[in-house]
Parts: sequence; C-alpha cells; structure tokens
Amino acid sequence: MEFISLEVWRCVELGHRTIAEINEKIKRGDIQVLTVEEMKALIESSSIRKAFEEVDVVTTATFGPMCSSEAFLNFGHSDPPIKMEKVWLNDVEASMETRL
Repeated sequence: MEFISLEVWRCVELGHRTIAEINEKIKRGDIQVLTVEEMKALIESSSIRKAFEEVDVVTTATFGPMCSSEAFLNFGHSDPPIKMEKVWLNDVEASMETRL
C-alpha cells in the first residue's frame, strides 16, 4: 500500500484549476495532459509541486474498450421492417451478439 507523502498534502495549498480554466487552455492550445505513468515519471524526475504547476489534466482511464464493455442501441421500428446484419460505428464493425 502506498502512502501519500506530506509534500502531496502541501500541494493542496497551490489551489486547483477550474473546468472553465482548463477549457480556456484547450481553446488556446496550451493544455498539458499526461497519463498516470507519465505523471509518476515527472514527479520522480522533479517534484510533486513542479508537476502540479506544469500539468493540467491526468488521464486515468484506458483508451480502448474493455472485454466487459457493451452498448445497447435501439433504432426503433422502421416501415417497412428491416433486419440489421452488419453495423458500423465510426467505421468500426460492431458485434451483433444475441443475448438470451
């Protein structure tokens, strides 16, 4: 189990960035986004305080869908009725599994 150092708690004194501030930096093209791994490396190579000052957003999620990810899409009833055998979402073929 990892414990948060006293230096992490001191960073709270630095404040935080609001969503409006981050959105403005995105519009200007001046946003700094790192993955968790990149943030850890930056902290190890400099300090938590410096990383907090330089980085605006840290991503913590995976990029691709996980094996348990799924979506249910309901296209309603068409007239005349149609059957979808192959469906693409953003040029990616969607699996058409039948659930019982």
